[in-house]
Amino acid sequence: MIRLFIDGPLFIKIFASSFTSLGAMTTGAFYYSASKYSKEQEQIDRHIAIRREQLEAQEEYLGKLRRTTIQ
Repeated sequence: MIRLFIDGPLFIKIFASSFTSLGAMTTGAFYYSASKYSKEQEQIDRHIAIRREQLEAQEEYLGKLRRTTIQ
């Protein structure tokens, strides 16, 4: 049977590397969720811009109709 002996410096190296790996994975997860959120936000902004253009065109058309009925 093989017995592993972990002394102080080796334990610190193992702990530090695992902590660094955990930090890297957490950072990657935050970047992933942030990019996913920003893509959704871009789609929402695009939809709002399209709807705003439609409303402006509709208001312009209604303005033309009002001007023709008044004259």
